[in-house]
Amino acid sequence: MGEIITVKNLTFSYEGSDENALRDISFGVEPGEIVLLMGASGCGKSTLLRRLKGGNAPGDILSGEILFDGRPIGGFDRRELASRIGFVSQNPDDDIVTDRVYHELAFAPESLGMPRDAIRRAVSVTASAFGMEQWFEDRTDTLSGGQKQILSLASVMTLGPDLLILDEPLSMLDPTSARRFLDMLREINTEYGTAIIISEHSTNLICEYVHRIMFMDGGRIVADGDPRECAKAVFDMNHPMAGGFPAAAEIAYRLGERERLPMNVREGKAFVADLCAKKGIEPAGRSAAPGVPTAATSGVPTSAASGPGDSDGEILLSCENVYFRYTRDSRDILRGFTLDIRAGEVISLFGANAGGKSTALRILCGLDTPRDGVVRYLGKRIKKDGWKELYGGALGVLPQNPSLLFTERTLREELLVTASEEDADRLCGLFELTELMESHPDDLSAGQAQSLALAKIIALRPRVLLLDEPTKGMDVTRKAILADVLEGLKNSGVGILLITHDTEFSALCADRCAFMFGGGVVSVAKTGEFMSGGGFYSTAANRMAGGYFPGVLTAGEVAKCLM
Repeated sequence: MGEIITVKNLTFSYEGSDENALRDISFGVEPGEIVLLMGASGCGKSTLLRRLKGGNAPGDILSGEILFDGRPIGGFDRRELASRIGFVSQNPDDDIVTDRVYHELAFAPESLGMPRDAIRRAVSVTASAFGMEQWFEDRTDTLSGGQKQILSLASVMTLGPDLLILDEPLSMLDPTSARRFLDMLREINTEYGTAIIISEHSTNLICEYVHRIMFMDGGRIVADGDPRECAKAVFDMNHPMAGGFPAAAEIAYRLGERERLPMNVREGKAFVADLCAKKGIEPAGRSAAPGVPTAATSGVPTSAASGPGDSDGEILLSCENVYFRYTRDSRDILRGFTLDIRAGEVISLFGANAGGKSTALRILCGLDTPRDGVVRYLGKRIKKDGWKELYGGALGVLPQNPSLLFTERTLREELLVTASEEDADRLCGLFELTELMESHPDDLSAGQAQSLALAKIIALRPRVLLLDEPTKGMDVTRKAILADVLEGLKNSGVGILLITHDTEFSALCADRCAFMFGGGVVSVAKTGEFMSGGGFYSTAANRMAGGYFPGVLTAGEVAKCLM
C-alpha cells in the first residue's frame, strides 16, 4: 500500500509576501501512521497543514507537488476531499457553524447528501464515542473552549476520513480531557487505520502516542524520524525549541543520556529513580544510613512553599459567594464562587473543561451579572450597569479567541488603537513581533496572535489583567517571553488572573494556584505547595522527581538536583 499523503519539493508563499512560508518540503505519511509536527510559532506548521487539505487563495504562490492516495490533490472533487480528509483548526470557533451540538455533528454528513438513517447513526455513534451525551443538545455558543475542541474533532469523524489533520487540538483541554482525547485518537488510528498528522506544542503527553516526529524551522523540515531520534537531533542542534520536547527527554539529555531518551513521565520517573540509586540519594522522607545523601542533604528543594495561599497585596478585584446560571431553567454554573485578585500577584485558576472558569471571568469583567453574591473592585460593590464607570479602563481582558480583539489591517494599526507610536514599537520588540508589523493579523500563527492581543491590552496599562488561556498556541520561547512580561507587570503592582490548563507555565510565573470544582473554588495555595505531590495539576518534572525532591517543578531544577 502506498503513502496516503506525499509531499514533493513544496514551496509556498502568501499573496503579497516576499518570503516563502514553506521551503522545499518533502515527506510522506503511511496509512495508519501518527505523525507529530513540531516547531516554533510562525515556523510554517499551520501553513503546511492547510496546504494538505487542498485549496489556496488566488494570489498565493505554490510550487512542488502534493499527492493524496497517489493522485494530485488538486484533481479531487471537493466533496470527495472533504469526506476523506478531516481538518480541525487551531481555533474551534472557526470550525463550528451551527447553533446546537447535534446540528454541528450532522452538518457535514447532511452537506454531502448522506441518507437520513446513515446520518442519524453516524451522529449518535460519534456522540457516544466522544462522551457527548450530557451536552448533545446544548447550544454551541455556551460550550467551553475544551468542549468546542472535542466537538470539532467529533464533527469531522462523522465522515470516517482516511486522513485526520489536527492543529493544536490540546491547547484548551484540562489534563484528564487531553489524555482522553489522545486515547480517542489512538483508538481512531488503531480501529480504523486513520492516518493522523497533529501539530502541538504541549508534548509531555502526546509523544507516547505518535510513531514519528517532524520538526520544522524557518519553513523547512530539519529533523524527521522516531520520537527519540528526532528529540536527540534537535537537542544536538542546541535549538531554542528543544525545550518543547517532553521534560523527561530534556532532563536525561542535560544529564548526558544520548542512547535512549525517555519520552514520558513513566520513563522519566524510572530514569530519575535509577540515577538517584546510583548516587545514593534516598526518596524524600525515608531514613538513610549515616553519610548517605538524601534530598534534604543534597542542596536541593525539600518541600514546596509553605503557608496559606494568601498574599499581602491589596485586594483589587474579588468575587464573594457568587451564583450564576445562563437561563432561568438551567442549573447554576457558579455555586458559591469566591476568589480574590491582589495587587502584585499572579494567580492561576485551574479546573476541568466546562467547570465554569470562563464563566467566572465573564462575571469578573462584567459581561454577565451574578444572580446572587457580590463582586467588588477596590472594595466597592459593583452593581448592574455600573461596570464601565467603576473600572474606568483599569481592567484588561484576553478572551479565548484573540481575533475578537482585531479590527485593523496590520499589526501596527492594531497596536496604535491602544498605544502610542513609541509604545507600539516597544511592545512589538518585547513580544518579538517587530518583523511582522506590516502583516495582517489573520496571517499570524496562533502564538503570534496571542502575543499581539496581549500587547494591545497591556498598552492600556490596566490595573487588573484577566487572561483566558493566554498560552494557547505559544511555543516555549513565547511562553518564556510572556512569563517575563507578567513578572514585570506584577512588580509594578498589577493583579493578574490566568485561567489555564498550563501547569508548566504556571510553575514559571504564578504566585498562587486555585482549583475550581462544583462551581466554586475548593482549594487555593502557593504554587509550590499546590503542585507538589505529583497530581494531575502538577508539572511533569514534579511527577517524575517529586518523590526525591518535593519542591522541584521544572526540568532545569530536576537536572540541577541530579548533576
